[in-house]
Amino acid sequence: MASSVSRSYSTVISSRVYEHQLNAILYSLPSIVNALPSRMINRSKLILPNHINDKLADPSFHAPGNIDLLLGSEIFFNILGNEKWILSDLASLHLTQFGWIVAGKLPITQQCYSPFSINMLSSSGLSFFTSKATQRTSEETNAEKHFQSTFKRNPDGRFLDPKVLGNSCSMAQRRFFNLEKRFAKDPSLAMQYKSFMDEYLELDHMELVDESTDLPTYYLPHHAVFKADSSTTKMRVVFDGSAAASSGLSLN
Repeated sequence: MASSVSRSYSTVISSRVYEHQLNAILYSLPSIVNALPSRMINRSKLILPNHINDKLADPSFHAPGNIDLLLGSEIFFNILGNEKWILSDLASLHLTQFGWIVAGKLPITQQCYSPFSINMLSSSGLSFFTSKATQRTSEETNAEKHFQSTFKRNPDGRFLDPKVLGNSCSMAQRRFFNLEKRFAKDPSLAMQYKSFMDEYLELDHMELVDESTDLPTYYLPHHAVFKADSSTTKMRVVFDGSAAASSGLSLN
């Protein structure tokens, strides 16, 4: 572990909203992790019930702040209650013996798409690897530099590759025509395949696009994979991002 423990303390941790205490041994570290959350959360977009708002474990959960204490799993799951309040599809409130806590993906005041916005301190209590383990090879360093110099993100946060991969439509059509021949011989497979793709559309994992776009386009071929020992879905669709376009390049 990269962080060195300077000393330990026996202490009593008390809840600010409930009559609950627990005995714990705390280990002193130079730091635990960077300030969290990393961006200010837009609290005006969250509807918190009054009976919960008055009993938050951290009333300032929306503002970046120092992390003073990290509880181990042997403590956390003992203090976690059974009550839950849904805020959205991606976030919820959970009752603990120290008050309600917020978990999930929350709206922030300033959107940031930088994948490197959170940096782990080398002296952090969450740095569980030695310095040797975190040393990168020159190949890994060059790969990261190449990625940073070539990738882009659109306003929705999706990655864009400025490179033109070439024509991938012919390859994808050829693969799909072969798939249709297989469907003609196996109507059951065709029905399972259609059901899978319909579910993808319903879950917004894919969407119909305008074929007249001038943007660089890559057609992603797909095929069926069977897992005989599966108790639920024996067939699933796999998308082949390694299929090469006319340039010889692919998404993978």
